[in-house]
Amino acid sequence: MPKRSRHTLRLAVGGALCGLTLCTSLPAQAYAVRPDVQADRCVVDPHADSALSRFWKDLNTWTAEARIDEINAADPGLGDAIRSWTPGTPAGDIQDRLNALGQNDTFGMLLDLRNGEGSEDTSAAQQEANRSSYTEDEARAAADALPEDPSTEAEAKLTEMADKGTALDRARLSQFQAHREEYNAAQREYEDALRHCADELHDARPTPTWVWVLGGVIAVLVVLTILRAIQNSRKPSRHYRDKK
Repeated sequence: MPKRSRHTLRLAVGGALCGLTLCTSLPAQAYAVRPDVQADRCVVDPHADSALSRFWKDLNTWTAEARIDEINAADPGLGDAIRSWTPGTPAGDIQDRLNALGQNDTFGMLLDLRNGEGSEDTSAAQQEANRSSYTEDEARAAADALPEDPSTEAEAKLTEMADKGTALDRARLSQFQAHREEYNAAQREYEDALRHCADELHDARPTPTWVWVLGGVIAVLVVLTILRAIQNSRKPSRHYRDKK
């Protein structure tokens, strides 16, 4: 398989984990898919709105809420203070209490996650770098390559992070496991988008000239056959000529 084809397949089945906070080592995966009929390619963009991008934003929110509940249990009232904090008011005491828990939690990170935000680079240059594209055949191959249970690979990566990481990483794994079916549904939507885009590319291509030429030749042959049949029908039969 050509190098580019292998790369696009890795993008398709890599786990779609680049949207998670603090997981810069995770592979990117294309989310939204649109046909570019002029270039005859399916263009994919991990930063465009899609079921997968929405899932990871929601996962950030679920993770933050779960972790804040854990913080509130460890230091009663601290979770409530995080939730009730308003921008512009001092937050030093909140961060000091988080530090005392020794779990590497940062107030700003919890707020960002709670709002569904991550720390990935969303600059125009990075967005362009994260875009990829597929030919019709590559798009179909990428769709075929998606596993029956897409959550397995993503969960394995999150488990690896949780084993080596923080309480926040463990909360993220727990929330992913609780919402596994939503992730799989988003992946199936992505698979359908790849196939639909491939179909659009196929349908948008002009019909090859040889098809029209062949069609014209066949039409001429049909006409000639009909004319010959008509002429033959008008000739007297041999039996009729013999009688005369």
